Amino acid sequence: MRNIFFLSIAIILFGCNTGNLTFKGKVVNGKISKLYLAELNGGKVTRLDSITNNNGIGDYVFKLNNSGDKKYYAIFIDDYLIPAHELKVATGLYESDIDLEAYLKREELRMHSYNLERNFEKVVIDNYKKGGTARKAYKAKLENCKTETQRQIAKKQYDSERKQVNDEMIAYVTEMARQNPRNEFAFRTMYTYSTQMDVSDVEYVLENTSKEIKKGFYYKLINDKLSASAHLKFGQAAPNFKVPSLGGEDIELRQFKGKVVLLDFWASWCKPCRALTPHLKTIYQKHKKQGLEVISISIDTNAAEWEKAVKEDGMNWINGSSLGGNQCPVAKKYMVSAVPHVYLIDKKGVLRAEKLHGEELEEMIKTLLNE
Repeated sequence: MRNIFFLSIAIILFGCNTGNLTFKGKVVNGKISKLYLAELNGGKVTRLDSITNNNGIGDYVFKLNNSGDKKYYAIFIDDYLIPAHELKVATGLYESDIDLEAYLKREELRMHSYNLERNFEKVVIDNYKKGGTARKAYKAKLENCKTETQRQIAKKQYDSERKQVNDEMIAYVTEMARQNPRNEFAFRTMYTYSTQMDVSDVEYVLENTSKEIKKGFYYKLINDKLSASAHLKFGQAAPNFKVPSLGGEDIELRQFKGKVVLLDFWASWCKPCRALTPHLKTIYQKHKKQGLEVISISIDTNAAEWEKAVKEDGMNWINGSSLGGNQCPVAKKYMVSAVPHVYLIDKKGVLRAEKLHGEELEEMIKTLLNE
C-alpha cells in the first residue's frame, strides 16, 4: 500500500499571511516512524520538512517560515497522505491529531474501491471487445450469405452471442453489488444496470447497504425504481396508459384487448431505434392480419421532428407521444431508462416479454398470436 498518494483526501492546510506557521498534534491509535510536511501546488508535491523516530512518533511539531503568499500544505505519514479529523486554528497555528487506526481503515476501504473500479473497467473493455468480435463475425457471414434463410441463421447466432455478452455483464454487476453492498462505487454501478437485474438481488443490496448510502441520491433513485416496478411484472396485467396520438386523439392501451401489442419506445434522434424500424415494419406487415398491433411511444420533445421521422421511416401503425422527453409518463410507468425498448403484451392485456430482438422477437409474437 506504500507509495500511493490520495491527494483528494489530504489534510489541506491553508497558509496564513503571518509569515510563521506551526503545525502540531499527536499520533494516536498506532505507531508510525515518519511524518513529513509538504507543499501542494497544482498536483506537484514538494517536501519541506520531516520527522523520523523508529520507536514511534508521539507528539509532532512542524515550524515553517512562510513568505506570506497563500499556499496549500499537507502532512504525510510515511508515503501516505493523511486525512484530518479535527483542525483547530489559531494565528499561525494549526492543530490536528492523526488517528492511525481510523486512517488505515479508511485507506483500506479506498483501496478496495479503487480495485473494484479497475476490475470493472477491465470487464467493460473485455465485454466491449466480445461484442465487437461478434459484430465483425456477423458482418463477414452476411457477405457470404446467398439466401434469406442463411441470413436469418446468421442473425439468430449474432443475437444469441449479443445476449450472452449482455448477460455476462449483468451477472458480473450483480455479483459485485451483492458482495459489496456497502461500497459506493458498487452501489452506483448497480443503479446503471438495476432495471436488468433480478429484483431480489436489488432488494438484497438495498437492505444491506450502509446508512450513509441510504441517505444518498442513488439509493433514492433505485428505491423509487423498485417501488415503481411493483406494478410492472410479467404474467400480470400491463399498466394501462393514455397518450396523445400523432393525429391528436387519445390512445389508451385497454382499447387493444384481444390483440397482441408490440409496445415500442423510441425517439427520432435515436439511431438504434430507427435502425430497428425496418424490422418492425416487416413483422407488422406479416402479422397484422393475425391480430398484431404496434404502438410506438416517442420520447421526443419536438413535434415536428417526431412527425418527420414517422413519415420518413414509414411507421404506418399507431404512434403516440406526450412530447415530454425523458419525463414521458408512459415511459416512466414502464420503467424505460433507454431506447429502443420493446414490450410484448398478449391478447388478455398481460405483460409477457421485453427487450427481445430479431428472430427471437418474431417467434414470441407468433407464440402469442397462436394462444
